[in-house]
Amino acid sequence: MKTVKFFAGMTALFLMLTASLTFAQPEKGNMPPGRAPHEMMMKDKTMPPAPPMLPIPDLTTEQAEQIKKLNIENDKTNQPIENSINELEAKLRTVTTGDNASMDQALKLIDEITPLRAKIMKNNIKTHLEIRKLLTDEQKVVFDKQPPMEKRMHPKTEMKHQRSN
Repeated sequence: MKTVKFFAGMTALFLMLTASLTFAQPEKGNMPPGRAPHEMMMKDKTMPPAPPMLPIPDLTTEQAEQIKKLNIENDKTNQPIENSINELEAKLRTVTTGDNASMDQALKLIDEITPLRAKIMKNNIKTHLEIRKLLTDEQKVVFDKQPPMEKRMHPKTEMKHQRSN
């Protein structure tokens, strides 16, 4: 009799535990894109989420055109550097994977990538400061709330936001 009660109790405990674990698992179909566990693990955790972009108040057409021109010039300057970084990072992946992984080659490639990234950062800061010179004091307050390394909104988009507010 004791063994029957023991097995009945263990069976009930097992069923309750199994049921609670089953209901605790999220359904894959209801998971929004990018939120599934395997997708979350793959994300680079060093990058914080980008803050929302604030439209620059009372941006004139002339200012918008100058900002657009500066951003295009910066993108043209940075594009070949970004291409070089992408090539070096591909080589870095190659030399750090497989049977022939090489620490020496990896370190050399890292030493080549680092000054290129610094150059892009310097170009972006230069453009940021040039844009800032075009703005009024009120506009600078809003502009300064944006991180300098973030891509700016397209000036026409910013003007649309101003009209809707």
